[in-house]
Amino acid sequence: MGATAIVLLAALQRRNVATRIRAPVLLGILRE
Repeated sequence: MGATAIVLLAALQRRNVATRIRAPVLLGILRE
C-alpha cells in the first residue's frame, strides 16, 4: 500500500492545489 500512496502523492504533486489539501490526509494513511 505504501507504494500506491507514493504514486498517488506523485500524481497529486502535479496538482499543487490538490496536494496542499490532500497531502496531510495521504501522510496520515502512510503512517497507518
